[in-house]
Amino acid sequence: MKKLLLLIGFLVGGFSIANAASVLFPYQGGTGTSTAPTLGQVLVGTSAGIYAPQATSTLGFGGSGTVTSITAGTGLTGGTITGSGTIALNLAAQNTWTASTTFATTTISHLIAGNNSSAVSSNDATMDIYGTTNAIIHAHNLGAQGATAGAAYIGYAVPLGAAITSGSRLAAYVFGGSNDPSNTLANSAAITAFASENWTTASSGSKMAFEVTPNGSTSRITPMVITNNGRIGMGTAPDESAILDVHQVGNSVPMIQAQDGGSASATSGGIFQASIDNGSFPASGTRIGGYQFSVDGGSGTKQVVASINAVTTEQTATTTLGSSLRFTTTTNGASAPAVRMTIDNTGNIGIASSTPTNKLTLGSGSILVPENTLATSTSMTIDWTAGNQQLLKISTSSVAITFSNPISGQNLKMIVCNPPTGTAGALSFSTSTFPVYWVNKTLPTQTTTANNCDVWSFLATNASSSALTIFGTMSPNF
Repeated sequence: MKKLLLLIGFLVGGFSIANAASVLFPYQGGTGTSTAPTLGQVLVGTSAGIYAPQATSTLGFGGSGTVTSITAGTGLTGGTITGSGTIALNLAAQNTWTASTTFATTTISHLIAGNNSSAVSSNDATMDIYGTTNAIIHAHNLGAQGATAGAAYIGYAVPLGAAITSGSRLAAYVFGGSNDPSNTLANSAAITAFASENWTTASSGSKMAFEVTPNGSTSRITPMVITNNGRIGMGTAPDESAILDVHQVGNSVPMIQAQDGGSASATSGGIFQASIDNGSFPASGTRIGGYQFSVDGGSGTKQVVASINAVTTEQTATTTLGSSLRFTTTTNGASAPAVRMTIDNTGNIGIASSTPTNKLTLGSGSILVPENTLATSTSMTIDWTAGNQQLLKISTSSVAITFSNPISGQNLKMIVCNPPTGTAGALSFSTSTFPVYWVNKTLPTQTTTANNCDVWSFLATNASSSALTIFGTMSPNF
């Protein structure tokens, strides 16, 4: 055995073995070594005249040549090659990859992943992923927390050799499913990002569109858009002209609705709130908020025709928050609304007056209360809530009158007109239900001449007692 080893050592480099268990030494002299090479190592002579084990990977072993024989196996195509040829990686044949599988420079035209053998590929995507009940994709960021940390899904539109142009789709997240037993796929909803301008190195404006498909349709609509400046358009074809623009064709449902699902109380209910929040209290005459009514003739410019505005009436502070409400409308033939009614900080109401001095102040004109005409009867009840002026056309029969619902401070005029022919019947007034107190405590003498009228005036007051009292007078013979 020792001779055989000496022969081998001589042939491969001049080695001999003095003790097969401990020492290797050069056959033709030199210093030996007691360290045997392991797998992947060879003994290499050093500048010190000794031999030491060294890994073959550090020696630059390699070279070029002709493949003599490669047999194609799982995941390979192109063999068997006995001379020269091409070998390729077949990713479709590899059903399972471990966590360490990497593809540094491999180009994949269509990757299918998942564990559902009955899944149908869409064939129009770079990757199809299938699952059953579990989440299909998890994104984890194991780095430090922060405003820019966290898992992210990023989609890029990269038109090679060109910049993005306005209106181009940047990326989309599309939701869909199969719409028949053959698993024909349909895209039903989407969140899509578009460029809102031509991009340069200094500008990359964008907007987001949210799409859904109405019942009974296969075409998506865009009911909400977030513009490049943060404005939100909602509804059917919103024009995005306001911070929140809601557009609807028809009015079968409310465009905006506020609901409170809690317990009903004096402070509950849906609330729309408008405020100024700029860090300081507004000065007197500042509009806090408003509700405007406008039209658009197709020009895209909204023209206000009426409004309700809240305006401060003093320099505001924590304990001084005086305000008023102003109501505006636009006169026919005009193009700008004007203030028609004001409710001031004390609750006074001004009509055609912006500075009411009483509970009701009229700037010009007068209050018109339509006359209430009563049907003739021999026994009549005059309801004061039916109007301050009531017309009674009597016949030749006598009429008994009773008052109902008078209000303290209310004035009532009752015009009594006689029949066109004959003598009018006598009037009488109840002495028990809201009795009338006459001038000199005497019922005035009515006119009985045909076609003539008397004007009776009444005032309801609490002046004479704790009970409501009605004072009455009459102007005869009109």
